[in-house]
Amino acid sequence: MEQYHRKLINDCMPKLICVTSTLETIVDNLLEKNVINEWMKDYILEPQGDSVKKLYELIQGRGPKAFTDLCGVLKKTNNITAYNILTSKTSEKYKQKLSSIELLDTTFNNTIIECDVPYVKIHPERKQMKNADPLIGIYPMNSNPKGHALILNISDIKNNDDTTGIDVNMTNVNKLFKGLGYIIHTKADVTEKNIINVIDIFVDICYKEKANSIVVFIMCHGYTGKDSNRLSDIFTTDGFTINTYWMIEQFTKNGWFTNIPKLFFIDACRGRNNEFGWKYCDGGNNYLKNDILIKPPIGTFTNH
Repeated sequence: MEQYHRKLINDCMPKLICVTSTLETIVDNLLEKNVINEWMKDYILEPQGDSVKKLYELIQGRGPKAFTDLCGVLKKTNNITAYNILTSKTSEKYKQKLSSIELLDTTFNNTIIECDVPYVKIHPERKQMKNADPLIGIYPMNSNPKGHALILNISDIKNNDDTTGIDVNMTNVNKLFKGLGYIIHTKADVTEKNIINVIDIFVDICYKEKANSIVVFIMCHGYTGKDSNRLSDIFTTDGFTINTYWMIEQFTKNGWFTNIPKLFFIDACRGRNNEFGWKYCDGGNNYLKNDILIKPPIGTFTNH
């Protein structure tokens, strides 16, 4: 959800609470559209607290289509006054007030709490690992939400071909990490300057909030970096490059996230350099394996 949509909802919260009715029907429709999950439905409808307020607070973290889906459901359930509040032309003033550099949401400061209820159900034949014994050496993953996930989609790149199918990938990746219990932050087609700001703001959000893990998922074009020891570069929408190792360093350089799992997924090629194969020795016949002409996508999994 765009930041100006979140600001609109928060500024109009008292009015929205007063005029919104048929809450259970709204929640059922949002669940059917996969905007929320079963855990969120139960959380909204539980008797503690203002259920309508919980709906409007929770929906703000449900991805880029959440605002459109919410408005559609409000109209479908005859909550016309609430629909008009959110779709009125006067809402444009919120968009105009925000700079394009205000890129990520920071309204979830109080949402991460300790909770034993998992987002993803565990098969009855499998036992969930507990954190009671420090000698096991596992990462604690009890926070709820599990953490923050930054998903970058850079498909409109100067002097590069369009990336076919990236919208489908974005939808699937969003759905996956939402289902795993992450707060999702998405940005598309950012420039070199903007992506540096995005990473800086996202690191700050992850530092200030109590979360058990961090995910960064990037889909874009890539290129083999000049320094082969520093992984590869990814293209920004204005045609410049950012080094992937530099991005990872922003999460490790000051020790803020020591003992917190950090997962980096970079879905990008590495240019058109030929891959000349690997020598393979298994104690028997030796041969030169040469079945890949283009370097494969980067797949980076980093834990510190």
